[in-house]
Amino acid sequence: MDNTFRVGISTYPWGFEGKISRLNHFLLKANLEDSLIHILPSYEGERDGGFSPINHSNINPKYGQWSDINTISLTNPVLLDIIICHIDKASVEWQDFLKHGSKSIYADMFLTTDKIYPGGVVPEQERRRFYFFGNPVIGLVEEIVGDGETIVRVQTFLRFQRDFNSNSPLVLKYIEDLLILWASKGVKYCRFDAINTAVKEQGNYPDFYMTPGTYKYIEVLCKLAARHGITPLLELLIAEGDFEKLPDNCMLYDFEYQKHLPYILFSQDFSYLHQWIQYIHKNKGNQTILNVLSNHDGFCWGSKFSLLTTEARQNLIRNAEARLTTDDLKASGFEANNIASNTNTSIYNLCEKNLQQWLFVNILFLFLPEGIPLFYYHDLLCGENDYKAFKETGEGRYIMRTKFSQDYIKNILEGQSDKSEAVQKLLELIRFKNNNTIFDAPYTIGFEQEHEYGISFRWEHGEDYFEIQLDAKNYQCGIFYQIDNQKSAERIA
Repeated sequence: MDNTFRVGISTYPWGFEGKISRLNHFLLKANLEDSLIHILPSYEGERDGGFSPINHSNINPKYGQWSDINTISLTNPVLLDIIICHIDKASVEWQDFLKHGSKSIYADMFLTTDKIYPGGVVPEQERRRFYFFGNPVIGLVEEIVGDGETIVRVQTFLRFQRDFNSNSPLVLKYIEDLLILWASKGVKYCRFDAINTAVKEQGNYPDFYMTPGTYKYIEVLCKLAARHGITPLLELLIAEGDFEKLPDNCMLYDFEYQKHLPYILFSQDFSYLHQWIQYIHKNKGNQTILNVLSNHDGFCWGSKFSLLTTEARQNLIRNAEARLTTDDLKASGFEANNIASNTNTSIYNLCEKNLQQWLFVNILFLFLPEGIPLFYYHDLLCGENDYKAFKETGEGRYIMRTKFSQDYIKNILEGQSDKSEAVQKLLELIRFKNNNTIFDAPYTIGFEQEHEYGISFRWEHGEDYFEIQLDAKNYQCGIFYQIDNQKSAERIA
């Protein structure tokens, strides 16, 4: 599938001085036009970082208005989230169901056990499937609605969220109405949040990840999106799905780089990365793949499928924890009100605030030859772990959800910060990749097992070429290219 962008940026609506309009100002100031801009939930309803919308159609006036998003869409392709699995309990829809029970016009919209099992009785052997991520506070919840009706509802994530029934026509209409609205505001891409857990059905499956009905639901939603000129990003880990069962007109995530790149940082060993790139090249379908190094939910070291051995993954986790302080580690785990047991930290802190390591790992991420890099705003600007935000919210993931001040961004862009040189070099290389078609050409990899600390990627088209050589022992990069008769050689240390 063809796209007009080679780099993406994911950000919260408050990330740049608290306003969506200031995000646009940054993009213009940094000359990042044409980059895909993923604006994380900015709707009415602020719980769960916006992933628990009360009204999915309205932009929270705290962050801006629809015209701000439309303005960004004039220079950058925009991607917005559709929270397809649940809505906040304060929403009009849930409150109506709570008041009227089965007589509510929204009754079919919400997932109760009777919509999965006859009579609503969950077989004992299947109850374990409802307790996601090993979190004991979610699963099956008994509740009184209407005039004393007792229901047992399914709760996948957080206590204040109410799960949707994926089989309900009301839910499909809800989603399509949002797609129609998105398209009218210039939005070309949407993200179907948590689609890998959306379909709950009977069967002898270990959990509700990617149940057989999920593929059909994905097909239905992708057709809805295409009907309105929108390309969907599925929150589906590349290792979870079967490429051949997925539509061509969609995008997927590759989260494996969350493991492979820190592993290189700690071990100076490119061998697992080399194997993973070969695997993706051989097995990928026609879908666009967005690579993830860091994101709003932290680093996930586990995976149902990974080329890392158990020993390598254990060493990765040990090294990551050894590099973080006691205060850093307090932000991870269920005790810090997280959904899963991810490690919450910025890349800069994971690099022990070493700018050379930070730049090295980000340049490696930028020039991975498979997929499109999706930078997380906090790490794009070399943000540090935000202990104040963690303390104020009591939620560990806010340690990397900073609202950057005008002064911080200005100092970074105008050379007034000790981080300026590193961040400006990364932005320069992002602009270079955005503006050069050489990266659409075939590539080759230079790698020798006996020299596993070094790797190179080279793209060639006619007489034009671009090559990057990466040295993990010294955290250095060499860039060499000839494009349109212009030659350049640069070593970045």
